[in-house]
Amino acid sequence: TNPVRGERPGISVDLRAEHDTVKVGAPIILRATLTNRSDHEITFGYDRNRGSRFDVDVFDESGKFAPDKRPGYYNGRVDLEQLARTWSPERLIKSGLLTVSLVWTTLKPGETLVETIEVSTYYDMTKPGVYKIVIQCHDPETSSVVKSNAIELTVTK
Repeated sequence: TNPVRGERPGISVDLRAEHDTVKVGAPIILRATLTNRSDHEITFGYDRNRGSRFDVDVFDESGKFAPDKRPGYYNGRVDLEQLARTWSPERLIKSGLLTVSLVWTTLKPGETLVETIEVSTYYDMTKPGVYKIVIQCHDPETSSVVKSNAIELTVTK
């Protein structure tokens, strides 16, 4: 958490894995819980085309980002510069990645929102080992990035 002007973020993020250990190639499902910790409603938006309201960071045992699975992604996020260099303008337009489709959510004080994230669609986690995963989102009130707890997930043969 990196609050601006000493403000405490009004939201918190908790991360859990469906399973602590998975076999190579199995879907890796996370459960993210976003909670309004403030004493008032908080409204925030996200781009539905991104697939999740959270940025997901997956690190391998050496502390490096796990390899991206999707073309045009860098560290689990869309990299429009890379796509502009490698895709034709027509393909880029047809992909929908240049279109913004905002979804607004309002949480009352103490209210939570739960989102399921299949992290294995963004990252190549087929190498057996222990992966560290953290998610983050933007707090619209403090303009800070709020990070979740870190979890470890083991991928086995």
